[in-house]
Amino acid sequence: GGYLDLKDENSMLHDKNVELNLQVAKLREQLLDMQSASGSVEEFLDPMVMSQGSLVKTRVINNTLFRKDNFLTLDKGEADGISKGMGVIGSNGVVGIVYMTSEHYSLVLSLLSSRSSINCKVAMTDFFGILKWEQESFQYAHVYDIPQHSTVENGDMIVTNGFSDVFPVGIPIGEVEDMEKSDIDQSCKLKIKLAVDFSNLRDVYVLTVKKGNEKQDLESWAK
Repeated sequence: GGYLDLKDENSMLHDKNVELNLQVAKLREQLLDMQSASGSVEEFLDPMVMSQGSLVKTRVINNTLFRKDNFLTLDKGEADGISKGMGVIGSNGVVGIVYMTSEHYSLVLSLLSSRSSINCKVAMTDFFGILKWEQESFQYAHVYDIPQHSTVENGDMIVTNGFSDVFPVGIPIGEVEDMEKSDIDQSCKLKIKLAVDFSNLRDVYVLTVKKGNEKQDLESWAK
């Protein structure tokens, strides 16, 4: 009984960690808004429930790492409220986006795909970019279109920027390890160590949004 109890407790702690990460991300952005504009303390402390939806816990039952376009298969689908275009996160950050569903299963296009394109920014700033994977490693990706005048440093966190309906703002994506200035324009290319260990994924969470995915459908899947 002790071993099973420990497994249940670890699973509960894992779930709680995901919820807390989302809450911290939301509070961080709210604090920045409070610092830059007048607002009430009540607004800042307002419910730490995500305004964009709720989490559906799923189990990864298949996962690829070394293809041009890598996918995860999840053990829940349309019957659990999951549909194409929903964001998927792990306990450490962004995993990918639901690409296809059946009644009881979902196929997720992970960050490790040539087709993946995630709106992101440097945490605690307004320097925005696009995260893309270049097939070099399941541990790294790159962020494009960061301006050269940005104050980006190694160790800075890259997070979702909230521009789409898929992810709330502030969900971790990875950490800056290196940067390269472009000779063509005034932008930088950042090398990112991904927050999620894609070689060791078991439980992930689908963010079921309350509003439609019209904007995300147009901007992401059409690329």
